[in-house]
Amino acid sequence: MADLRTIAARDFSQVLSDTFVIVPAYNEARVIGDVIKNVSRVFPHVIVVDDGSSDDTSAVLRGLPVTVAKHHVNLGQGAALQTGI
Repeated sequence: MADLRTIAARDFSQVLSDTFVIVPAYNEARVIGDVIKNVSRVFPHVIVVDDGSSDDTSAVLRGLPVTVAKHHVNLGQGAALQTGI
């Protein structure tokens, strides 16, 4: 009989593999690389919504294993989350 911890770990791993993380970003070029690196360790699917950044956020994101959506103007965190969904 399988140990409950083994079952829980397996089931949790399955949940994570089906989970998408949405990261709204506005002028986050300095930190977005580290954020994505850390989030990607746990969650295989990451969507970043660049919410009209005027810094190099978009350029940094181009080199990362994420899906990117971009607003041409800053619409706010709520709009960025809606776009990601």
